[in-house]
Amino acid sequence: MRIRVVAKYLQGPGVAETQALHQKMSEFWADVSPYEFSTPSSNEIDSEDVEIKAATLRQMMSDVISRERLDLGLARRILRKSRQFRVRAILEQLLDNFDFFAPVITSVVLYLDLDAVTTLAVAKNLRAKYLALISSRSAKFAHVRHWLEYFFALKYKHFSGQEVDQFLSQGAISNQAIAALTSKGLAWIREQRKLIDTFGRLDRREIIHAAGILTGAERTKWLERIDRSSSDFLEKTTIKWVSGFR
Repeated sequence: MRIRVVAKYLQGPGVAETQALHQKMSEFWADVSPYEFSTPSSNEIDSEDVEIKAATLRQMMSDVISRERLDLGLARRILRKSRQFRVRAILEQLLDNFDFFAPVITSVVLYLDLDAVTTLAVAKNLRAKYLALISSRSAKFAHVRHWLEYFFALKYKHFSGQEVDQFLSQGAISNQAIAALTSKGLAWIREQRKLIDTFGRLDRREIIHAAGILTGAERTKWLERIDRSSSDFLEKTTIKWVSGFR
C-alpha cells in the first residue's frame, strides 16, 4: 500500500511539472558554469538573444511563483542567469514576491546589486517597492535583514533618506561602514572613531576601513594613534592598507 502511495506521489502532475521546468532550465542553462558569477561585457551580448532569454526567464519566474513552495535550486539558477545577462525582466516579480524568495536571499541581493539592474532611474521609479523590503516579514529574520542592510548600504546613494538611515542605524556596523564609504559619510566616521574602543575586533576593522574617506592629514593622525595602541595583526594590516589611500 505504501509503495503505491509513494509511486502515485512521484508520478503526480505537480512533480511532473517541476521536473519539466528543471529540464527546460537545464537546457537553457547548458552554456553556463554553475559556479560562474562573471557578467559578459556589453559587446559580447546579442540584444535579440537577451530579449528571448528575458522573456523565458520571466515565464519561468511566473511558474516558480505559482507553486506553493519555492524550488530553491531553480530560483537560484534563474537569478544567476538573470544576473549573467544583466536583465531586469524579473525585477518587479522579485520585488513583489520578496518574502517567497527570501530563502535564497544571497542570490537575490547579488542580482539586485548589479548596476544594470538597480540603476538610479530604476531605483527612483520603483523606490516604494524597494523600500517595502525593509518592512517585509522576512526582514525580521537576522540573516535576511543583514543582506538587506548590505544591499541598501551598497546602493545608499540611490535610496538615501530617513527610512533607510533608520534601518541601517539599527543594524550591523559593517553595513553602516559600507554606507559611509559609498556616500562619503564623514559625520558617521568621525562619530564612530570616538567610540572605536567600545567595539570588537571585526567592527573596529570596519570603522578603520571606512576612515579611508577622511582627508589625508586627519586620517593619518588618527590611524597612527590606533596603530601605536593595537596589538592585533589584522587591525594593523588594515591600518597600513587604509593609510595608503589617496
